[in-house]
Amino acid sequence: MERSREIALFHDAVTRAEITLAYVTGRHLAFALEGVALTGLPPADYMACDVGTSLYRREAGEYRPDPGYRAEMEQAFGGSDAAVARRELSSVSGLREQEAAKQAAFKASYYAPWPVRPEQLSEVEGRLTAAGLVVELVVSRDPITGEGLLDVLPGGVAKHRALHHLVAELGLESTDVVYAGDSGNDRAAFLSGYRAVVVGNAPQALVRELRDAADRGGMAHLLYFAQEKYAAGVLEGCRHHGLLPVLP
Repeated sequence: MERSREIALFHDAVTRAEITLAYVTGRHLAFALEGVALTGLPPADYMACDVGTSLYRREAGEYRPDPGYRAEMEQAFGGSDAAVARRELSSVSGLREQEAAKQAAFKASYYAPWPVRPEQLSEVEGRLTAAGLVVELVVSRDPITGEGLLDVLPGGVAKHRALHHLVAELGLESTDVVYAGDSGNDRAAFLSGYRAVVVGNAPQALVRELRDAADRGGMAHLLYFAQEKYAAGVLEGCRHHGLLPVLP
């Protein structure tokens, strides 16, 4: 199926069904919007960026930050921000700060050798706790380079936190939501009780982990493992969950 037709179907579904569309990404807002423009995807009503640590609402064609969510992030980080985390971790062996464009007010991001060692994570957590920060460490693997990725986020925060916030704000039921993703930092959202799509390029280790966790938690019926990769996998999953018409 040609990509342009897939995207056209997605546009049509969002328009006809009056779907509230949110893109939840690890990227900074500017980079996320660039990706949306390059792929020709429809503009989202909401952009949850920086692995769920920032949230923007589309108003009059522009994305404006949600001040309440920002205050929530600061409180979750122990009343501080990621600049303190970056300072405390500057001398941890094996960690390398990611590019400035991949950092955010409440997200400190690093490259690390894969697999990331448990003792390294213990050192990171120990230093940050000693500095008074409350943190969540999210480990994933770059599907292209194979390099380890470490995000330091406010305690209890990952992509699922922004998702929960939106569901509550919009007065939705869990059955109203379909979430799609492909990496370790989507794990909490996959297992949050919403219908979900694990696209075909997700690491096999993550796929196995999600299958096991979903089986144990009685959520196997909510997770769909797409055969297609990247955007095509998202659209395949949307068809499975009834968000798009099944192709002839």
